[in-house]
Amino acid sequence: MTGSVGQFIDVSTAARRPLAADELAAYGILEQLRGASVLDIGTGDGRLAFGAARAGARVVVGVDPDPDALRAARQRARRERISNVSFRLAAAQDLHAFRDRFDIAILSWTL
Repeated sequence: MTGSVGQFIDVSTAARRPLAADELAAYGILEQLRGASVLDIGTGDGRLAFGAARAGARVVVGVDPDPDALRAARQRARRERISNVSFRLAAAQDLHAFRDRFDIAILSWTL
């Protein structure tokens, strides 16, 4: 199912998105992120996943149906040496397949 859903769009929407820290603050969840396990649904390039990690999340898992987006997110994690974030290929419709439990689920710019 993941092969037929989603496509990573890098530049065209990036300029319209707020900084991850600003967006997470607007959601009012910065306090709750500290020490939490977080699922970022439709992570794309990992923008919110990295923001949650920087806000003190214990572990963050980003899921997205686009392998190119995940490749970019994994490269960024390696480049910035962020080790508490991982990325998995999955569509939001397939989340029932995960056996993991998370304290918080976040999503943004996800259809």
